[in-house]
Amino acid sequence: MEVIVCEGRHDAIFLRKLTDSIGILSLPVNNCMKKLQRILLSSGYNYIKNKYGIIIYGDNGKSDVINKVLPRLVRDCFTKIKNLKILTILDQNGENEEKLVERVFNTLNDGLQARGVTNYNFQVNKATSIVSSTFDRGYDIVVELFIIPKSLEKQLIEKCLQVYNSKLSSSSKKKIQQNMDSLKQLANILGKDEEEIIYESIKFKWFDDEKWFINLMKYLGKHIWKE
Repeated sequence: MEVIVCEGRHDAIFLRKLTDSIGILSLPVNNCMKKLQRILLSSGYNYIKNKYGIIIYGDNGKSDVINKVLPRLVRDCFTKIKNLKILTILDQNGENEEKLVERVFNTLNDGLQARGVTNYNFQVNKATSIVSSTFDRGYDIVVELFIIPKSLEKQLIEKCLQVYNSKLSSSSKKKIQQNMDSLKQLANILGKDEEEIIYESIKFKWFDDEKWFINLMKYLGKHIWKE
């Protein structure tokens, strides 16, 4: 089973629209770890696994994903679910990518130890870590990181400014550029909502030439389509 963990609502909507567009049926879970736990650890897990290609979980920001969600998710699923893959999508936000990856995996390993998880091996290879049981490798949990340059919100805003350049006044452009983290503000100026802009970005292929988007599509093709 594949679970995508991302930072928040906009990221989750983007990923849901993207997976829908390529024929992957996703199950969205928004900022409710208890619901995610119920899905993964309930008696109906096999039904969910067979019905949906992927679970998309959006939380409450990068800090919570790194410090709370990942350690808790891995701890709770360890030795309970076979062949679990967790793709964690984070915004770079000016951080050094290698240091960000190192910080995430160090925090994950420390979090597992602090939560009393034993009898596991922790392997790291670039942006992938494997938490494996010393008793049964069938229960390996693979955690892979995918880093979006700047942030998804900034990527959406920059592309939207290009697409709607002729429809925006100079004062509106200046206002948006002063707050490049506010997709809601841009949507309001355009008379749209955030989800509509996100949908347009997928429908009209705004990011098809962007390296990070190409790599994300390759990941989805490699890990999900074949399942």
